[in-house]
Amino acid sequence: PEISAIDYNAEGLAVLSGRAPGGARLFVYVDNKPAGEAVADEDGVWSFTPKTAIAPGLHVIRVDQVDEAGKVLARAETPSAP
Repeated sequence: PEISAIDYNAEGLAVLSGRAPGGARLFVYVDNKPAGEAVADEDGVWSFTPKTAIAPGLHVIRVDQVDEAGKVLARAETPSAP
């Protein structure tokens, strides 16, 4: 998966988006805490808005592409580890 953008909506909530294989199931984490799930559409685009606000500052955003059993197939993280 790929994390392409981190933006904010009119309510001040973060909007995370990116690309992954079409239909991919994705687990989203903020600072290594589960934030929710997203599914890439048929064009491979996904978007996710956490239900709670993310405080200003530097945060680690991680997206795991998983199979039906929840096994991690691929991962994207930002900021990237050195």
